[in-house]
Amino acid sequence: MKTKHIRWHALLSMLFAIALFGASGRLFAQTTELHGADAVFKDHGISILWAILKGKDESSSVVYMRIIRGDTAKSELSSFSVVARDVFSGDESPVVAHRSLANSNTVTESRAAFSDKAERRFLFYGAETGSGNGKPLFDVYYYAIPDTAPEFLSKDAVEQYLADTAMRMDSAH
Repeated sequence: MKTKHIRWHALLSMLFAIALFGASGRLFAQTTELHGADAVFKDHGISILWAILKGKDESSSVVYMRIIRGDTAKSELSSFSVVARDVFSGDESPVVAHRSLANSNTVTESRAAFSDKAERRFLFYGAETGSGNGKPLFDVYYYAIPDTAPEFLSKDAVEQYLADTAMRMDSAH
């Protein structure tokens, strides 16, 4: 009788393990969260560069966030989204709903948009979650505009900085 009980228990344990691992083979597949603290971020084959086009006030200043997909991420990542989040209430709203991930992607927002929802989360999806409805493979979060984000007085200067920085990062690896 005890042997039957042990076999039954082993079968249930095995079924439970299969349910936990699922078809993907990952136990409790969780999104990797990475903290992007600086104006230049590079990890998981993604670079995120920040710059600010200074206006006469907060509402006329524009924040540039350039996402660059490196060679190592080309086969793994297919899309991204950006979410604004209130760090205290957790309230979220989309900045970029869901977009195909090109080699270079630029997101712009008014600097004033960061006053109510300062946190930005960059969510990156693989081919299996291409619709953006699944869990992202990883996300990069910033609690606010990085203090190290440079400010420029012309759009040309912002674009030149972003291009030069991207080139330096690409040649550094």
